[in-house]
Amino acid sequence: MRITIFHNVATGGAGRHVGFDGYQPGQPLVPVFAYDVEPLDGSIEELQVIAELAFEAFNADPELLTGRQRDLATRYRGRLLRSLSVGDVVRAGLIPLACDSAGFRVVPADLNEVRVTQHGTRPFEGS
Repeated sequence: MRITIFHNVATGGAGRHVGFDGYQPGQPLVPVFAYDVEPLDGSIEELQVIAELAFEAFNADPELLTGRQRDLATRYRGRLLRSLSVGDVVRAGLIPLACDSAGFRVVPADLNEVRVTQHGTRPFEGS
C-alpha cells in the first residue's frame, strides 16, 4: 500500500498558516514524501496506526528510532522537510487521514493537491 505525506500550505489573513487549526476540505496540500507498506487488513484502525507511525517517524530524531522507522525518518529529513503537523494529511492507499491535535481522522478523498515549494515543503515527484 502506498503511503503519501501531504503538507498543508493553506494561509489566511496576513499570510498566517491556518493548517495548524486542523485540516479543512479544499485546503491546498503538497505531496512531499511517499513510501510503501504491507497492509494487514486495510481497516480504518490499521490505517490510523500507519498514520501514527508516520507521525512518529517524521517528528522524532532519527537517532532515537530503529529499523524501518529510522530509515524513513532519515530519508524524510534528508529532503529537508518540516515535521508532520496538525493539519497535514497522510493518505494510506486511497484513504486520506488528517492529523489532528490528538490522532488522525478520515477526510474526504478529493484532496486539493498543489505543487508549491516553501520552507520545509517540497513537492515529491514520486507520489
